[in-house]
Amino acid sequence: MRCEITALSSYNSSMFPLTRRWLAFGFLALASAPVRAVGGQSTCATELRTLERRDVPPLNASREMSASLLADVVQCSTNTLHKTWVLQPLTPRLRIFGSRGLPAAHDDGELWVGRGVSVALRAGFTVDGKFLHVAVAPELVSTENTAFDHEPARDTARSSFASPFYSLPSQSIDLPTQFGVGSEMRITPGASAIWLSGFGVAGGISTSLQAWGPGLRGSLLLGASAGGIPRAFLRSANPMRTRIGVFDAVLFLGTVTESRYFDRDTSNNYRSMSAFGLTWSPDSAGLLALGAARGVMHTSDRALPEISRSIDALRSTDTAADDLISMFAKLGRPSDALSAWVEVARNRKGFGSRSFLTLPYDATGYIIGARGSTGLRGQQLVVLAEAANLEQSEDVIGRAPKDFYAGTNVPQGWTQRGRPIGHWVGPGGQTQFISIDWVRGRSRVGLYAERVRRNEDALFREYLAYPNRHDVSLEPGIRAALAWRGQEFALDVSNGKRLNFEFQNATYLPSTRTVDVVMPRISFSVTPLSQR
Repeated sequence: MRCEITALSSYNSSMFPLTRRWLAFGFLALASAPVRAVGGQSTCATELRTLERRDVPPLNASREMSASLLADVVQCSTNTLHKTWVLQPLTPRLRIFGSRGLPAAHDDGELWVGRGVSVALRAGFTVDGKFLHVAVAPELVSTENTAFDHEPARDTARSSFASPFYSLPSQSIDLPTQFGVGSEMRITPGASAIWLSGFGVAGGISTSLQAWGPGLRGSLLLGASAGGIPRAFLRSANPMRTRIGVFDAVLFLGTVTESRYFDRDTSNNYRSMSAFGLTWSPDSAGLLALGAARGVMHTSDRALPEISRSIDALRSTDTAADDLISMFAKLGRPSDALSAWVEVARNRKGFGSRSFLTLPYDATGYIIGARGSTGLRGQQLVVLAEAANLEQSEDVIGRAPKDFYAGTNVPQGWTQRGRPIGHWVGPGGQTQFISIDWVRGRSRVGLYAERVRRNEDALFREYLAYPNRHDVSLEPGIRAALAWRGQEFALDVSNGKRLNFEFQNATYLPSTRTVDVVMPRISFSVTPLSQR
């Protein structure tokens, strides 16, 4: 058993490279005064929300699935005025996972759901004043992390647990197949934050999870598949209503950390990451919402501000940085009978209309989904479908394909502690998910099925990449939940099968073996309804 306390990483200064278009758009919004916060300018009460696995219908009608396109676990409720200090304890949140066969990593935040039993427990308290807000919500995570057979890294300069498929300089990424061997327990800062708010703006430091974009099973630029990024942030305290619509914006500068199972170079263990997100809706009803976001990352060997690189980043001239751009849209609210959403992201510099129109699939990933519901005598039938695709095309002559999230200038790629910062399916992956849930009063029961294809781009770099070697899994399952005494008790059981694990198939390759792995899984969670 190994125990450690993960402290906040040192912050590096690397201002997000705002382009002229971003600045013009922001100034246009500010110039459209009068500006006021939707719901009033009262100070707020700190509350925590759940961003991991947002695809399940909530059981408390007042807490429908968050419609925010720039969602944060730690947020403020509106129309609450504190004239004195208010201390509120947080009801603990518990998650337990059991997985056989292979690890079951999805949108699980701080927790690595390894093979065996994995547990996450979050608790703490909040403090609110007129302008100052504090959330102390550390999370204890533990995983049995039972060993399983997998191919070791092919690069001897890296850990044997590092991925064998992403060792090329042009396709490098910190994506361990397994996070060591044996049980591990650690305490993380979790959803802790401290900030000041006033005049419609909030700013401070935080380690909480974020999910930018409308997807309910993942996000392309910034999602809940990895732990929160320690960061300094500035955001609108509440959506801002102007003459030309309602705006929400967030800007942060944080430090991203390499996993312990990547390489032996200690000079690049930390990276600076900056990101900016902006959403617009024609009115406060939120029937239509559009958004865009951009993130940039580069290696760093110091904790002090790097002023010259910050200036270069502001001018978008830092050629040693990797960036990712995302644009998304949502039509319909969570409470509507029908809603739909889409997110498109580009993994190369530039998102010009000309290049997108001529080569829309080049360096591009997407998420598309829809949700429908119908009510009958106090009951509700909810159908959800969502697909994501990060596979890259091979048919662009003169331009080598670049795996999504792989680093060009940053060898660790778009990861935080060995987990994708964006969608959990990872580089070269695709997934299709469909579910149907029956919600009746304070309970629900549902069925779902998901198909996942992993590391598809890496397959084409393998020797004799025959079609029968695709690494594909199909996972059907059943889930149920019950609301009781202010808690949501949820159970999820599935029994999937992964075909050709790590491209292992003996057909036409007699020197190898066919490896199909059965993956029975079960999860149980107790979540306060106030956090759903």
